[in-house]
Amino acid sequence: MKLCAAIICVSMLAAGTLQLQAQDSFVLYDTFPDGALSPDLWTGAERGPILDLVRAVKAGELRLESRTYGNTREDAGVRNSQVDSGLRRDGKLTAIRARLHVDRASVTACAANPAPSEVAAQIFGAFFNTGEATPKSHVNDVAARLTVGRASNSLDPADRLRVTATVLQCQNDDCSDAVTLSSNDLGTVAVGATTTLFVRWLPGNHAFEFRKDTDRVQVNYSVPDVTAPGNPEKLLGLASAVANCSLAPRPQASIAAAFNTVSVNASAVQ
Repeated sequence: MKLCAAIICVSMLAAGTLQLQAQDSFVLYDTFPDGALSPDLWTGAERGPILDLVRAVKAGELRLESRTYGNTREDAGVRNSQVDSGLRRDGKLTAIRARLHVDRASVTACAANPAPSEVAAQIFGAFFNTGEATPKSHVNDVAARLTVGRASNSLDPADRLRVTATVLQCQNDDCSDAVTLSSNDLGTVAVGATTTLFVRWLPGNHAFEFRKDTDRVQVNYSVPDVTAPGNPEKLLGLASAVANCSLAPRPQASIAAAFNTVSVNASAVQ
């Protein structure tokens, strides 16, 4: 999955009016009580060039850290990396809620490359496919992503992070290439501050609902949504897109974040 070649993308669909739909209640999925991730609840994976990596449970939180970099062969494009913690019951999940604080997020740009560097903590999920799904592939899967992060070209104060809700249609197996169907700005949060995020698929409304604390937006889509995704993964993680650069110093992205009190739709765990 790419960071939308940017976390902050131009919206292609307007956010729809919030509508009511019969909704599954939330139940706790994990409060990380045992000091380690349970293999019955979680998977772990990394993608792309990662210099430093932490995935650990400490004080009832899933702590994730990474430091990534761009390549030096060209002054165009970005290099994508991810640190993923996948939820096991992904095929049944229609909603994910978690508390998150990002304690560090820094990125550097390349003077010779117009593409910004970006880094974020994220909730990501693929919920349906627009055509004939390919098993274990994201091709034509539609995914929802809620990110808290920073871009090198951001005008936000250094102590603020941007929250963005995005709906994507994946174009390749790992969704590193994707068409942005919608992107919506949910404002900012302070570095180190805890915020509650949630993503919910509303198939009856042909929509996704995103929330940051009390701020919420419903995004409607017009693509077909009756086919299960080829890769139904749902995850908490880190994502970066670092500008490639032939100039020194090499651009980098660094982030430290922690998730806690993870909840999901009740029907996924029954």
